[in-house]
Amino acid sequence: MKGAGRTAVAVLVAVSASLVFWVAGAASVLSITVGANVNVTAAAGNQTEGTVAIDPSNTQRIFVASNPGTTARRSVNGGTTWLAAGAGIPASCCDNVASWDTFGNLFVVNINAALNAVVLFLSTDGGANFTTLQTIDTGDIDQPSVKAGAGSVWVTWNDGTIKARGAAVTGLGAANIGAFTAEQAAPGAGGAGQFGDIAIGPAGQVVVTYQSDTQIFANTDADGLGAGGFGGQVTVTGTNVAKFDSVTPQDARTIDAEANLAYDRSGGANNGRLYLAYTDESPDESNDTDIFVRRSNDNGATWSARVRVNDDATTRAQILPNISVDQSSGIVGVSWHDARNDPGNNNTQFFGAASENGGLTFSPNFQISTGTSNEDVAGSGVDYGDYTSSDFAGGFFQPVWADNSNSTGDNPAGANSTFDIYTARVRIAENQPPVVTVANASGNEGAAIPVSGTATDPDGDPLTTTWSVAPASGVDAGATCTFANPAALSTTVTCTDDGTFTLTLTVSDGVNPAVVKTGTLTVANLAPSVTITAPANGTLFQLADPVPVTASFTDPGTNDTHTCSVDFGDGTIIPGTVVEAAGAGTCTATHTYSTGGMKTIKVTVTDDDGGAGSASVTIDINSPPDCSTVTPDQSSLWPPNHALRIITLGGATDPDGDVVTLTVTTVTQDEALNGTGDGDTAPDAVLGPASNQVQLRAERSGNGDGRVYRVSFGGSDGRGGTCTGTVKVGVPHNQKSTPIDSGLTVNSLG
Repeated sequence: MKGAGRTAVAVLVAVSASLVFWVAGAASVLSITVGANVNVTAAAGNQTEGTVAIDPSNTQRIFVASNPGTTARRSVNGGTTWLAAGAGIPASCCDNVASWDTFGNLFVVNINAALNAVVLFLSTDGGANFTTLQTIDTGDIDQPSVKAGAGSVWVTWNDGTIKARGAAVTGLGAANIGAFTAEQAAPGAGGAGQFGDIAIGPAGQVVVTYQSDTQIFANTDADGLGAGGFGGQVTVTGTNVAKFDSVTPQDARTIDAEANLAYDRSGGANNGRLYLAYTDESPDESNDTDIFVRRSNDNGATWSARVRVNDDATTRAQILPNISVDQSSGIVGVSWHDARNDPGNNNTQFFGAASENGGLTFSPNFQISTGTSNEDVAGSGVDYGDYTSSDFAGGFFQPVWADNSNSTGDNPAGANSTFDIYTARVRIAENQPPVVTVANASGNEGAAIPVSGTATDPDGDPLTTTWSVAPASGVDAGATCTFANPAALSTTVTCTDDGTFTLTLTVSDGVNPAVVKTGTLTVANLAPSVTITAPANGTLFQLADPVPVTASFTDPGTNDTHTCSVDFGDGTIIPGTVVEAAGAGTCTATHTYSTGGMKTIKVTVTDDDGGAGSASVTIDINSPPDCSTVTPDQSSLWPPNHALRIITLGGATDPDGDVVTLTVTTVTQDEALNGTGDGDTAPDAVLGPASNQVQLRAERSGNGDGRVYRVSFGGSDGRGGTCTGTVKVGVPHNQKSTPIDSGLTVNSLG
């Protein structure tokens, strides 16, 4: 405002993360990092009403100026260090406003020192040097503002009505800037319109805004630099903040609604949307002012319902808002002075908010200033000033504001004294979720199967990763899978059963909702391993003996259950008895063979998925020898001369072809050892000399019907097979008679 003493001053901005907000939006997530506060001017006296511009083609370049005087600073490294700037801009009165276009042209407009001209300056070297580009108007002028974009530059000002002029811009430098249009007045703005602002749309359309005591208006030049000019006045909104409204944080200088505009030219979802930020008070004269934003999708013809930006629950004041749009993303930033934390509704901090959904909602408010300011002690003459400023490019929101907190410790007058211009570099960007992939995996049950995924974060956020797995198909109840390290992108998983599982990798950046990606884990069944523990290979069994079989088994699929069968090698196959736990157990069965010979026993264990393992042993089933064919080499002893005769047994057979050894064991007879007519000799039988031989005495009782010897023997095949038998040898009473066994049993061996 003319007479406010507004001039450019030095800038110093440092980016130093101090506070982070993670803000959930409708479509994405905003990461908001407030940088360290920097005292830009740190000079004697009061400095207020700063302006800031960021080069949208190189956000490392920043320019700041403020009132009073015409001092400026520029940065070429994002505010880390600052250089002298503003050469070529003569001393001015006030109302410095800066704007940078995508060609690298930096425009600064102000009111000259004589208070009779609005002058536009141009820098092509990042603000180091300026030349006068155009005297926009002369006479009784006030409140200039400049905006650059969409191939044009426009200036608006007030000379009793709201006016504007624009020029085409095709490249860097004055040679690429066309002639300015003639002055265009906004219809309906005469007399009542003050405190104007201007915005340029993506097609070059231009909108101005201004206010009366109770209304905020807009006019649109739909064809921009064309011949069409501004259309009729549109009432955007009413407001209880008049053009000179006293509120407790700025009771001397007063405030206006400070309506200001920003167009979305990002090419994104809200391209072409126009935003208007302003102040309202409810109830009127309550000192409870709030910041609101309205939006228009038809170049200012109609406007949305208002959206409150400040989120405090107090009845305290928020004043002097400024709005800007990041043309690289379409994110909207708003900043303002805020008295929410002062019960007296006087002292302020500087706050901000952002919207990534086109102004439908705004983020939780974030405090930008670290200190608290009080305009009553500053003695500036304009309190905080008539406006604040911000710019937004490449994810960096850069506000400037008047601050006398001395929170940085370098105000020459100390705390609660004169104002310096402060700034902070606020990083505001859509935080992107992690990019996650999962590879399908396969392997065998019970084995460590390699699984892998990838997870990268576009914003460099630290990630936490977690693997999980769930049955999909063909998986038995009770199956489990265990990861070696569920937090590692590359790890192994071991499953207790086969089937198809769903692998899930969940990745969180701590900001966005977790990203979940899935893959397929295919686990193959493995047959159990079988070992016959009894009988041992080659074990000899007798034909009549039961043969017990025991086999142990293990299965990598510890969730599997099992059955078993035993093939005894003689045509007999029977189910075994299984005792098991966790995939390991035994199979047992018993069989008695009916035939001898070499027999191969095969034990087969089958899991519940059809996998079968087997083991075999060979045993020997020995058939006993046959003693029924044994005969003595003499069946009748004659003459009965009382002599011992050698009897040899022979004729035993063996089914296996084994050699059968016969052994005489006992001899009995049916007569007394010494009877009538037998010669009274004893014993009547002697074993040997060979095992299959016995010596029998050739004698019998003279009164009897002959003697019968019963020779009992055993046969052995040498492999545990035995047989027994008895053969008879007779001594007839006479040569032609046949002895008859009387049944009497007398031990012939004495």
